[in-house]
This record gives sequence, structure tokens and C-alpha cells, in this order.
Amino acid sequence: MASSTDQKTEHAQPAPALGTSAMADEFLRCPHAYYQQALPQAPVFKDEETGMYWVMRHDLIQKVARDTETFSSRIDVIADVYKDGMDPEVQQIREGGVTRVATLLTQDPPVHGTYRELVNLTFAADKVAAMKPYMVEMANTLIDAFPAGESVEFVSAFAAPLPVTIIADQLGLPRDQAGNIKRWSDAIVDLLGQVGDREHQIDCAKRERESMDYLLEEIARRREDPKRNIISDLCTLTYQPLEGDPRPLNDDELVSILTQLMVAGNETSTNTIAGGMWYLAQDPGLVSRLRDGGSRALLGFVEEILRVWGPNQGQFRRTTKEVELEGVTIPKGAMVHLRYGAGNFDETVFANPDKIDVDRRNARKHLTFGAGIHFCVGAPLARQEILASFEVLLDRFKTFELAEDPNEASVHCHYNLRGLTKLNVRCQ
Repeated sequence: MASSTDQKTEHAQPAPALGTSAMADEFLRCPHAYYQQALPQAPVFKDEETGMYWVMRHDLIQKVARDTETFSSRIDVIADVYKDGMDPEVQQIREGGVTRVATLLTQDPPVHGTYRELVNLTFAADKVAAMKPYMVEMANTLIDAFPAGESVEFVSAFAAPLPVTIIADQLGLPRDQAGNIKRWSDAIVDLLGQVGDREHQIDCAKRERESMDYLLEEIARRREDPKRNIISDLCTLTYQPLEGDPRPLNDDELVSILTQLMVAGNETSTNTIAGGMWYLAQDPGLVSRLRDGGSRALLGFVEEILRVWGPNQGQFRRTTKEVELEGVTIPKGAMVHLRYGAGNFDETVFANPDKIDVDRRNARKHLTFGAGIHFCVGAPLARQEILASFEVLLDRFKTFELAEDPNEASVHCHYNLRGLTKLNVRCQ
């Protein structure tokens, strides 16, 4: 039960502190103005619509992310985000298949470290840097297929297939499965974001189960016939648990890790590449600045688009005890949402946060990849994909413009991810 302090605080800061629903179209389309209004007034508040406590300020997000004893990641990041519980049929579908185990995103120290060290080297910066020529070649191949002299739907033609094909290659999945990987990833993301009606949620649960069944088949194949890829590496390496003898990872652990790599390995890059094009196509001056500024300007642009677009708007925790944060009492067992997107617009950290400043010196302090022990293991891969994409696009085309009203952009209606579902542009 909430304390009297908690009740007074909530009464003084009635939800939503944003002044709108976090699932409203106008907020999902562009939440920046809402963040800038709410941040000074209520850096911590309870979102009554979901029952979650939002943490919005940059320093507070980092504080919570590092306090793993009080703010635990040991949650089902899909089922536990539903305030009134998940639909029984959806829940029943999800209970089939493998046993869900906590490995990376949903694990706390010290167990988290035993799994994290297995995948750290997979996306090491030097290894990812060596992939750049392959990324450039893939980007050029996709651009070669753009319709000559016509507008192109950029998400399906470029922003989505490039990262999803790369993660398929790295995992060791056939390229002809790239479409399914995207279907499965989108389904898991929609379950996480409570997107769509009941029928859509049921369909998403079925696709999630389909992905798990497929991964189990691939795991069995790679145990018998290992290749040079992530699945084979994870199947053949030795895992050292905190207690007991060294052993191979079991099916449940492998599916958990591979599912997270599959989803995170394409969603962030796809949404950032599409978001970057959305900005470039409306700002010829920014295009000129990138051409004149060379590689340094482009590196700054990558970080600024990650910050401003914010493909990953937040992540979840659960309190292990009652805790007070910025005058707000959060009860034990409450769901907490670290709102990275808001922290990226904290004016005490980023001056003129609405501005894309390719010379911003502290741009890499953005929270898009998270903070603390759960900082995204795939960050080097995402950065390299985004960088290679815009290097090639700027080399191949002189101008970019939207082929649609920017106010009509098709935005994915998602609680904590931000992306465009379609973007029609002219590249000349």
C-alpha cells in the first residue's frame, strides 16, 4: 500500500505529468515538447494509465540503472507491463514452448555477468569495424533497387532490410529467413508495447512461439554441424554458472539470448536510419553540413539522431523495496519505466535539445543504448550500420526530400520504442 507521502505526491503531481496519454498519437509522433514541459515539473511521476512510475531526468535514470538491488530487471518485460494483466489466450500461447529464463536484459548481478561475458566479444568494436565494407556493399545493393526517378518507401526498401539481413548473417540464419526474422521481431516488439487489439496480440503471440520453435531447430542443427556464426559459438562454448560445474548453455538459455539479439539487432538500427532520413529529407542545410564536415560531422550526426529520434524510448525495472526518488515514494513491487527518450532531452545536459548539432561535444552521453550493466551489447553494431548507411546515401544522392506531408508520417504506436512504419522519400 502506498504511504501517505506517496498519496500527497501523486495528488500534487496528477498523472499524466506529460499533459497527455503516453499512447496518444500526438505524443507518439513527437514526444519532445511534452518531455521539455514535464521534465522540470515532474522528473519522477506515476503514469496512471499504466500504473508505472516514470523516471525522466538524465541523472536519475543513470542512478536507477546502476542501483540493481533496488530496481531489479528480473521481470517478464512483456507480460509484466500489462496493468490489468495479459489476455488469457495470449498468455496461454506464450506459456508453450521453451521455459522462459532470465539471461541478459531480464537478469540482475551477479548472474547477469555470467551471461553477458558470453556475448560481449560478439559485438566488440574492432570486430564490428571490420564489417564496414560488407555493410557498404549491402547498402549499395539495396539502393540499386530503388525505382529510378520515383519516390521510394524508405523503411521497407532500405532501413529495415539492411539491419535485419546483417543480424541474420551474424546469427547464422539463412538470408531467405530475413523476412520471418522481421515478422517475429515486430511481433515481440508489439507484445512489449501493448500494440493493437486482442486479435493482433494473439497473432503476435503465435509469431513469437513460431520464432522460438525455429530457433530450437537451428540450435539442434548447429550443435551437430557448427559454423562460423553466433548460434554455433553459443552452442559450443562453455558456460560457467555461479554454482555447479561448467556446462553448455541449455535450450531455454540459448533461445532467450538469441531472441534478444535477434530483436535488438535490427529494431534500433532500422528506426534510427529511418528517423535520420526523416530529418535529412526536411533539412537541405543539414545535408550540406554533413557533406562539408566529412567523417567527423557524420559521426556527430549518428549520435545526434540516436539522441533526438530515440528509437529506444525506455526500459523497465521493478522495485524490490519501497524507495523515495525525487520526493516521490515508489512502493515495493512497482513497475518503473526509465524514460531514455526524456533523458535525451534534458536541457541541463543537452543545450538546445531540439537542435541536431553535429558538433555537440557530449552527444555520446545520450541514453538511447541504456545505462549501467544493461548498456546495449549491440551498440557498436548499430552505430556502424547507421554510419555506413548514411555514408552510402550521401555518396549516391545529392538531394533528399519527403514525398509526403511530414505531419502525416506513419509512426509505430508503441509505448517505449519509436519508429516510422513508412517513409516515402525522393532521393536524387
